[in-house]
Parts: sequence; C-alpha cells; structure tokens
Amino acid sequence: MLTEDTKHFIRETVKFEVAEAVKKALKQKGDPRKHSFQHSQYYDKVKFAEGLKGWSKAKLRHYYEAAMLHSESKGAKYCNWVAAVKNWDKMKPFDEPAPKPEYVPPDTSDAASPAEIREALKKLKPVAQNRSMDKFITENKKLKQRLMP
Repeated sequence: MLTEDTKHFIRETVKFEVAEAVKKALKQKGDPRKHSFQHSQYYDKVKFAEGLKGWSKAKLRHYYEAAMLHSESKGAKYCNWVAAVKNWDKMKPFDEPAPKPEYVPPDTSDAASPAEIREALKKLKPVAQNRSMDKFITENKKLKQRLMP
C-alpha cells in the first residue's frame, strides 16, 4: 500500500510531466489560440474600430493596414490583435498628419485683363520678329511689368 507522501509525489510528478508535454506541443505546433489578422474577428473594419474607440480615422486606417501587412509579411499571429495594436501605439505613437492649409487664390486685382493681354500679344508678334528679344524687352519694361505682375 502507498503512503500519502508517495501518492502526493506521484500526483505532482504526473502534473509536471503533463504540463511539460503541453508546453512542448505548443512550442512545436504553436499556440492554437493565436491566429493571423485575416482570421481574427478584427479583420472586419467595424469591429476593429469598436475595439479601438476614440481613435481618429487616420490612426485606425494606419494601424489596420499595419496589422494586415505585419500578419501577411511576417506570418505574425496574436491571440488579441487589438491589444497588439495598442502596444504598438504605446511603443511608437502615431503622429496625426497636419491639416492641409486652406487654398488662398492669388490677388489678381492689378493683373491685366484678357483683352489687354491679347492686344499686347498682337503688338509683340511682329515686333519680336524684326528685333532681338533682349532689345525688345528692355524697350518695353513697362509692358512687361503690366503683363507679369
């Protein structure tokens, strides 16, 4: 008959051996809970956004693409992709792109009208054929300043 100490020793030994066998199997096959991004529930963009509430659209788009590329190129697998993305953001925060400045059209209040430009071009063509351009430009500085403010 076995003593209580022997029974306890056998139970602990079996637990340890089973635990080691499970660890070895997980190392060989990989953790079955881990999966690629394409097979995760967060592959759906709506669920991805729900998992990361409060993030801007640009930040969500950046990390969604980063998770896809990381999973495809490196074969990365995680149990929880949202937690992985949050850790990536902690390690290297995403810089929001600066807002684009508003377009301000140039001031054309003192520019020549289309009619004035046509008249000037009519004058330029015959004169430019007869004279050198440098001489013509020096003689008509006022016309040049008016056409090109």
